[in-house]
Amino acid sequence: MLSEEEIKILLKRARLFDRLRIESGMAADAPLPEEYQHLMELADELDISREALHEALTEHQQVPIQDPIPVNTGSNNRLEVLGFARGRLTPDALRELKASAEYFFKQNGRMTTRNNKGIWRAMPDGFKSIFSVYKSPKVMFEQSGDLISIKAQRNVKSYNNFYPISLFFGFASVMIITVLLFGEVDDSGAAVPLTILSAMSAGISFFVHKMIRRRKEKHRERLFELVEVLQQTLERKFKAKMTFTKTKPQIEIEDEQLDLEEIEHLSVQAVKAKH
Repeated sequence: MLSEEEIKILLKRARLFDRLRIESGMAADAPLPEEYQHLMELADELDISREALHEALTEHQQVPIQDPIPVNTGSNNRLEVLGFARGRLTPDALRELKASAEYFFKQNGRMTTRNNKGIWRAMPDGFKSIFSVYKSPKVMFEQSGDLISIKAQRNVKSYNNFYPISLFFGFASVMIITVLLFGEVDDSGAAVPLTILSAMSAGISFFVHKMIRRRKEKHRERLFELVEVLQQTLERKFKAKMTFTKTKPQIEIEDEQLDLEEIEHLSVQAVKAKH
């Protein structure tokens, strides 16, 4: 049995799915199990479509997905993650996929489609358009039958510009140690500040190098999270094959202010909870 809180969440999610939907890609009638009849009656009273309700239930039951895999790009400048999911690139699915990508990259983008493919590209504004790390994000979808491949990419070349700083301080630290070991330092009082300077240079070199690796790894983890959310979205829609029906509301309800970011935020939390 669903708790009162779970019912509220399911109905709210179903309303969000309804608002994101442009048109239905479902044709088969898939009635809900008897244990959800009360939930179906509430959805009818709130003018929530059966298709959206089925999607919310499918998501609530946790959609199983294949783990995304990293792609060896052969370059230190580009990150790429690949995933697969069952589904169809319908207009409403593409709209939700676009919203997910924009939420994860925190910037607007453009979705273009051609034949059985869809490509989302980031469209940063202002100063962000200068840096490749902001303007490079791209997500590609390709459908083959009921299987869709998802490939998320991001260029991290901008971070490589910090490597010379790490190398400079690392080289400086080595040179100072060489002077201390093999040079002629007559003043014993000079050895202490030189040692401190060498340690500081080595620390800066290590910190900068670690910062670069950490930033790149964070972007990689975000790509994995994004692909998982996109997989769940497509799998959820694929499983929720119900007739797109609409009934007139039987009770008055107060409208809520909902936005696209809310649905993506809850999807992210679901992915994180799985791990």
